[in-house]
Formats: sequence, C-alpha cells, structure tokens
Amino acid sequence: MRGDVPGRPARQHRSAVRDGGAVRERRARRARPARPGLLRRDHGDGHRAQRGAARAADLGSRAANAIALDVWLAPVRRARIDLTQDSAYSLSDSTRSILAGLDERLLIRGYFSDKSHPKLEPLVPQLRDLLEEYRIAGGSKVRVEMIDPTESDEAKREAKERFGIDPTPLRFATQTEQSVVNAYFAIAIEYGDHHAVIGLNEMIAVRAVEIGDVEVTLKNPEYELTKTIKKTVAEFSSVDALFASPGKIVDELTKQSGGKLAFTQVEPKGETEMRELFTKFGLRPYQDFFSGQVYYFNLLVQVGNHLVRIAVPQNLGEADLKTAIMDGLKRAAPGFTRVVGLWSPPAPPPMPPMQGMPPQEMPPPQSFRALRRALQGNYEVRDVALTSPVPDDIEALVLAGPASLDARSIENLDQFVMRGGALVVLAGRYRLAPGMGGGITVEKVTTGLEQAFQKWGITVEDQMVMDTRSDTFPVPQERDLGNGMMIREIKQVPYPFFLKIDGDRISSSSVITGGLAGSVMHWASPVKAETKAGDDEHRVDVLLRSSGESWLTTTTNVQPDTLKYPELGFPGPKDTDKKSSQVMAVSIIGGFTSSVAKPKDQAKDSADKDAAGQRLLEHSPPDTRIAVFGSSAFASDLLVEQLDSDFTKANVELVHNAVDWSLADTDLLAIRSRSAAARALTVEVKSRDRWIIGNVMIAGLALGLVVALALVRRAAIQPIIVQEV
Repeated sequence: MRGDVPGRPARQHRSAVRDGGAVRERRARRARPARPGLLRRDHGDGHRAQRGAARAADLGSRAANAIALDVWLAPVRRARIDLTQDSAYSLSDSTRSILAGLDERLLIRGYFSDKSHPKLEPLVPQLRDLLEEYRIAGGSKVRVEMIDPTESDEAKREAKERFGIDPTPLRFATQTEQSVVNAYFAIAIEYGDHHAVIGLNEMIAVRAVEIGDVEVTLKNPEYELTKTIKKTVAEFSSVDALFASPGKIVDELTKQSGGKLAFTQVEPKGETEMRELFTKFGLRPYQDFFSGQVYYFNLLVQVGNHLVRIAVPQNLGEADLKTAIMDGLKRAAPGFTRVVGLWSPPAPPPMPPMQGMPPQEMPPPQSFRALRRALQGNYEVRDVALTSPVPDDIEALVLAGPASLDARSIENLDQFVMRGGALVVLAGRYRLAPGMGGGITVEKVTTGLEQAFQKWGITVEDQMVMDTRSDTFPVPQERDLGNGMMIREIKQVPYPFFLKIDGDRISSSSVITGGLAGSVMHWASPVKAETKAGDDEHRVDVLLRSSGESWLTTTTNVQPDTLKYPELGFPGPKDTDKKSSQVMAVSIIGGFTSSVAKPKDQAKDSADKDAAGQRLLEHSPPDTRIAVFGSSAFASDLLVEQLDSDFTKANVELVHNAVDWSLADTDLLAIRSRSAAARALTVEVKSRDRWIIGNVMIAGLALGLVVALALVRRAAIQPIIVQEV
C-alpha cells in the first residue's frame, strides 16, 4: 500500500519520507561514540574559547613588552643616526678636535628674532639643531644660548654693547602687505676676553630664481662656526703668554735629544736688526690689536746649512706648538722634507713705455697660486724654470700649462724623468686668450712636449671636447620686457666647453680620484696613453672621461650665442661629428725611454752630452710615474676663484692628489678627498621620463607580486573537514 499523504502529490510525499529517514540516520550516528582522529562538531565552542584565550595572552604579552621598552628608553632623551655617505649632518672630526682642545669656557649665543623675513624663518631651526650639536660635542666646555632680543630692551642693549650686534632691516612684500621688519640674525662667539660675530651675510646665500623671487639657503654654517671659534681661541692668548710656551716645549725636546737641540731666543732691537730680519728671512713684526704693542713671534729651525721657517699655528696651545716645531725639525732634517717643483707660464715682456709713463708689466697667461698654496700644506714648493737642470732634491714636478718649451727645457725635463722624477702635467692645448673685448676667446697652444710624449706613448689631441653633460657659465643676456624695453641679466647657462665629470665617468679604483665627488674640465683636449711604448710596458689608469654625448671641435670662438642657439649656445655637433666618450686624464706607471738621448750604438761622445758635459740618461726606472690632464685652465686661478662651482674648486684637490700619487705618498688622500661638494642624485633631462616610467613599472610589479602572493597563500589554505560518524 502506498503511504501517500492526502492533499500532497505522491512524488513529494516520497521525498519527504526519504529526507526524514536521512535525518533519523544522522541523529543515530551522533549518538555513536566518536572514533579517534575525527573532529566532532559539538567541540567547536571549546576550540573557539581556546583560540580567544591564546589571542588575549598574545596581546597582553605585546603590551607588556611595549611598556617595558618605554620604561627602558625613558632615560634616553635624544638619539640620532646620520645615514648620509659623508655624514653631512654630523660634526666633522676637525670641529670635534677643536672643541675637545678648549681650555676655557666657550659661549655660543644665537640672536634670532621670532618674527623675521619669511625666507629666513625656515633657516633658524637648522641653525638651532647645529648649535645643539656643538653643545653636545663640547660637553661642559661649551654653553649654547638662543635669545630673541626683540622681547626686551635689556637684551637689545646687551647685544649692542657686548657684541656690537644691531638688528638688520629686512624688507618683504606679500599680496596683502608691504613692510620692513628689523630682525636679528647673528651668532656671537665668546672665549675668554675675546669675541667674534657671524653676521647675516656670512651665513646665507641668496640666489635669484625668477623675477621678484629669490632662494635663500645656508652657506656652510659649520665651516663658519668652526673657523670663527678657532680664530677666537687663537686670539685669546695674551702677548706675554706667547713667549712662555715655546721655551717650555723646547726645553722638553732638548732633554729628549740628549743636548743635540739648542734653543736661542732673539729679541730684535732697532730698525737695523728689523730690516736685516726682513731681508734675510722675510720676517715682519706683529702688532697686538688691543694694546698696540709690536712684537716678533717667529720660529726658525736650522739643521746644518738648511734653514726652515715654521708657520706659527693659530691655536697657540702647547700641543699645537709642539706639533709645529716637530714638523719643522722633520722638514729641516735630511730625508724628511719632500720637495715639489712647479713650472707655470712666465709673464710676457712688459709693454713698451708710453711717453711720460713707466713700462707696463704684463700678467702671465695663467697663474696657479691656489694650487701652490694647497701643495705648500704638505710639501716644500719651489719654482722651476727648466732653463737649467732640475735640482736633485726635487722629487716631483708639476707642469702647469706648458707652452712653447724650447729644446733646452725639453732636455732638462726629459732627464728629470729619466732619473726617476715624477711628473704631473696639466697639458691643455687651449687656454683663455687675453683680449680687450667683452667676448670669450681661447688660443691654441703648442706645448713643446709633443716629441717627448710621442716617445713615451702619450698623445694630447689638438681638438677641444664639447659635451651636453656640462657645467654652467655666467653669460649676460638681453631680455625683452615688451614695449621696446630691454634689460641685461646674468644667467647661468649650460656651457658645453665645461665638461662636468661625475658618477661612473670618474674612476673609483684610482687613489687619485676615488674620493672625489666630481670634476670640471675647462676647454679640454682628449688624452691617450699606450699600454706599451717601444719595449716598455705601462700600467695606464683612466682617471676622467667625458659622457657618450661629447664630440670634438677645433673652433676658438667659445662665446655662447643663446639667442641664436638657445639650447647649447652653439650650433651643436654636425652630421659628420662622431659622438663618443673621450678620455680626459690618465695616470701611467712604467719605464720611459729618453726622447733626447741616443742609443749607445748610435751616440757619439761629443754629441750625446748635456750642457754640463754629463752623458744623458737613456732610460728611466721601471716604476716612474706620470699623470697627464687634458686641460690647464681647470686648475688655474681665474676659474677656481671666479666660478661658483664645487666641482671646479675641487680641481685643485684633484691635482694635489695626483702629486701625492706621483710621490707614492697616499696616506692623507682619503682624508683630504672628503669633498664638500654636494653628492646630489641628478638625472639628465633626456632620461628623466625613462626613469619615471621605470619607477612606475617597478611599483606596479611590486604591487602585483604582493597580490599574487596573497592569492597563492589563500589557495594554499586547506579547510578543516569535519567527518561525521
């Protein structure tokens, strides 16, 4: 009999009967004991409770750790880490050394107004942080104060009477007002009874960015502060105290020398003795600023017939005086002093005298006083004329802009190299031409070294390199303001004759250039050096290289025309010009064959001798060192002192490094090469879009990778299968 339910279709009734049976079967299974290893559904609440307890315990543990860390770090009031390459935001070792050597209390007081010029207000926090670094480094010897004199008349009076500081009237205008504010922006340094003030002009640099707007930045505040502190500390010592320290120090050195050192104090009396001291030693008296007392304070060291003048240190403490005397003894003693020769172009003959006027002296084509001063910090520098043999005690010779060297000069130079002398050549084939007009022209130079260089496997091309990767040059430009009104402006424009060399174009493997941020080569020519010259093997290191966008030219018209060629100031490379990277400087180690001495099998006794009758040397030692730069102007005073470029100012340091390398005296290279030039991350205009697209693609790939990992992780999660028993 079919058990159909009245009022319900038969098929539906059968389905309900089967469902009811399934329900009864599941209830029966729940009643059975659970088998081992199978999860039971009725334990879900217990597992959730356990997970909740574990989560609460984890959160409690993290909270306890955070509280413990906070308690542990409570005594730490200040912490900082400088991650810049050259520790740009940390005090230098020189500053810390000066602060550590203070004998008296140093006061650094900053006078800054809360209401100042809008361009100056952002600079005050930077100076406040810097002064705090000085306070920390100086410890108990340095006191730092920050005062706003505008808050009280007493503070204004003290700033004026004690340090001579007055407010500076600053004019500024906004869209709503024009006003003048009298603001304080100065730092006073006081040590003992001496003080000095660093004013507004010494601390800030102003650069015009567009009409009516300027950019105001700090110059180099640490340098100005440390320089002022050092000068103030040096001036603190009284005149009477100056003469006590040398005698005390020399007495100690005399005991150590076993009587070999004698100290004599001479007090000049009368104009005759003073004139004799100036004529014989170049000594002049000093005059105390406050008392007006005239006195001598000079140190001379004599070993045998060798007399050396010791530069008196600015800090007249016993430690610095002892160091200066010891350095002077080493320079005077044989074997300690290293002598560097310097050849620079001589001045042309004076112009013929005009009626009623004396002859007019002409300046030399190029001068290298800055280079000389830099070298004198480590070596004894002597002028070399090359009209006679180079003295034997000169170990390295710097040829700064050789031009028109005659046969006698080339012979003396050749023999200097043959005896193992080191050579650093600033071998520019072009230099700035003297002209009466306002344009810029260069003149081509014949160095006279062509034959010797060819014998040694060295070539300096007679073309100039131009590069789109260049430094800027101040150029006057006329600008039309409309209605026929023209104004003359000075603008910094890219100048393709000033090759800016940085990044991978400056060698990081050479000790000469390894620590430099960059260099600028001015009116430079390519340099080539062969790894083998005759039978001699040479080790050649490329120091500087132009970019791959550089090309060569022989024009001497280097005046830019920005109206006709607004992008470069020049026509640019022709279709026939080949763009390629050019070598601008090299260093060479090896043996060199004489360019003037003939081989023994060809020489005659009467013809193969120098002016002194000595046989010419035919070959140099195998470790002779020569460095060649394709420019002479890049280290000349005209460009180093006049151009506002960090890389240009670093050129003197570059030549100094080359001299150290030539003498195998590289101990101080790493210290000196901590350049002040900014190591900015720069991107060329042509590659800027490519970098932007690359960065977006990298960010997109990173985001896609995160999403993909999330999906893979989600797919790898396997659910917990509850088996019913």
